[in-house]
Amino acid sequence: MSHTYRPARPEDGRAFAKIIIDWGSETPWMAPLDDLAPMAAFWTEMIAQYPAWVAERDRAVVGFSLRDDDNLGGLYVARTARRQRVGKDLLALARADCDRLIV
Repeated sequence: MSHTYRPARPEDGRAFAKIIIDWGSETPWMAPLDDLAPMAAFWTEMIAQYPAWVAERDRAVVGFSLRDDDNLGGLYVARTARRQRVGKDLLALARADCDRLIV
């Protein structure tokens, strides 16, 4: 599968939240997560404040990374895009213009 990468936009916040909620529902030890709307609002604000990138396939967001100064603030990949280098590529984008990145 071919993926494209681009800087995140605030309107991607809902897709970020959906990816995280899906991850949480498939992770047995994870406590229940927020509803979609408040989580989407949180990520929309984070995208507006910090550098973030998305992976897309067929114009749908399938993964993202976000950097908060020199900290990795988020790196999630949808189940359908895992094991396809998406996580590695998103991590490389987050690291590209900083000397170090704390995870």
